[in-house]
Amino acid sequence: MLDGAQGFLIDMRGDTHALDGRAADALRRAFAGDTLSGGDQAFVLGLISDGVLETETQRRGDVRPSRRAALLASLTRGALVLNQTGHAVRLARLSFAAVGWAETLQAWRHGIRSSVHGRTLAEIGAAVARATANDPTGADCKERALTAFTLARRNCHPAFIIVGAALHPLAVHAWCESGDQVIGDSAGRIAAYTPLLRYA
Repeated sequence: MLDGAQGFLIDMRGDTHALDGRAADALRRAFAGDTLSGGDQAFVLGLISDGVLETETQRRGDVRPSRRAALLASLTRGALVLNQTGHAVRLARLSFAAVGWAETLQAWRHGIRSSVHGRTLAEIGAAVARATANDPTGADCKERALTAFTLARRNCHPAFIIVGAALHPLAVHAWCESGDQVIGDSAGRIAAYTPLLRYA
């Protein structure tokens, strides 16, 4: 979010980072498609490599995930086949920590295989809620959203990961939706957030 000469960057953990005028200007020019100088280009490429920004190619899915991300996604699919939602949540956390937001999403979306129609959205939501409530390390919203998204897609339900922001207090939240139904989260919790991004 850019405001005048300065800006704020919100990462997927919900942390905010103040940007000075030069960094805010570099992001404005990068979003406009302008040519960047060496230092500005290094700044933007650093944000991409950290998974804070995503290139158009990554968004379209033309880039195959790294071996590490693909391995974590494969382990997660195995956990879901064995009906171990709790293990999938923990593997989502490990994947986000190991390779970041963009590569984790890419790997998990790339490897989803629809199975036969099995669980309903209510059953999926309940399984994710149980898994995250019983997780001793606590699950973040992005882990909950990714697990719900993966389970919904595996069970032939159209699903999306939504990322939203609230301004007062400043916060970011991720959740999963299928149609008008929130999966693995509460509609009351997400009411305070304005949707900004939608991942299919």
